[in-house]
Amino acid sequence: MRLEGHTIRLIASHLNCGLATVKRDLDQMLETYGETTDAMTIQYKRVQSARIEELVKGLWAKGKAGQVGAVDRLVKLFERQAKLLGLDQPAKVAPTNPDGTLPYEMTDAELDAEIKRLLSGDT
Repeated sequence: MRLEGHTIRLIASHLNCGLATVKRDLDQMLETYGETTDAMTIQYKRVQSARIEELVKGLWAKGKAGQVGAVDRLVKLFERQAKLLGLDQPAKVAPTNPDGTLPYEMTDAELDAEIKRLLSGDT
């Protein structure tokens, strides 16, 4: 019923039980679902990583021999594996002025104007 958008109060009324019971049962269900999803994600990553390793084994000798296509494919496989395993860190971006010499900060007047623009609904 919750997945259909019903409130906890309506579910409790329909099942003739207390709000605390419904909330506890929903929390338990969501925790179990989260654990199951986490376990499935870990398993998927392991399987995909093993598949990539098998492909790397098949291409390694060709790549070491200098075959450009094999080298290119190996690089793509390594990039995919790094993404899959979360090895790539997001790029850090620090906003600066147009010539890159100073950190960018809005003046008070610019900030006030931007707040007014956002509150007015203009985009």
